[in-house]
Amino acid sequence: MNTSVVEIKEVCFSYGAELVVDHLDVEVRSAEILTVVGPSGCGKSTFLRLIAGLEKPKSGEILIRQFEQENKNLRFLFQDYDAFPWYTTWENVKRSASKNHYPSDENVEAVLQRVGLWNSRDKYPGELSGGMRKRLALARCLVNNPPLLLLDEPFSKLDVDTRYEMYTLLQELWQEFHQTIILVTHDLHEAIFLGTRILVSTYLPFKVRKIIDIPFQYPRTDYITVSQKYLEIMQSLRELLRPTNENK
Repeated sequence: MNTSVVEIKEVCFSYGAELVVDHLDVEVRSAEILTVVGPSGCGKSTFLRLIAGLEKPKSGEILIRQFEQENKNLRFLFQDYDAFPWYTTWENVKRSASKNHYPSDENVEAVLQRVGLWNSRDKYPGELSGGMRKRLALARCLVNNPPLLLLDEPFSKLDVDTRYEMYTLLQELWQEFHQTIILVTHDLHEAIFLGTRILVSTYLPFKVRKIIDIPFQYPRTDYITVSQKYLEIMQSLRELLRPTNENK
């Protein structure tokens, strides 16, 4: 039986007078990749910020399990590259947690080896390619092996080949470390390719319209795109996200 890591119960949130999240009920399972899609501006990033504690619900509650109370061990990868330009690759990973919980040198080396950046450990972010900087951002998230990763459109600025490379890497890391991952994306293929389940949001305010289970085994390759099930899921997502007169 799947246990829940995150439980969101009747959560509402507003920016000023604008209702952004409306009576949201969601359970996020242990060691799943929950991908989140929805119309532009529907509150997907706010959804992640609420889970991370960067925003506080106006009502309802968010329960997060598997954490030490003194050091909530989750990591948030924002849309922009998550690195300090004045630190080297090694220093960025070493300083990726609070100063009271710096990772050991052995852990830094291990994660840099795992994401293919060990030979670039003395380079600064400005000397890395876009794909390498995304690898660095993932390394910073993974170095202390947090049980929960929040990823906000992490691959949106990458070219097609680099994006596919990152899909492969994320699947490998997830299969190795078994984190729970919540990944917001506007790319429907990405949502299907990576997700164990897809949460489809309504138009603003953010609320669950449907949750779709994805049946494909990991690791996934492009073979899934020619399957009838993939085509059915893609068509369902497009229909759910198609604008209607009342939502335009």
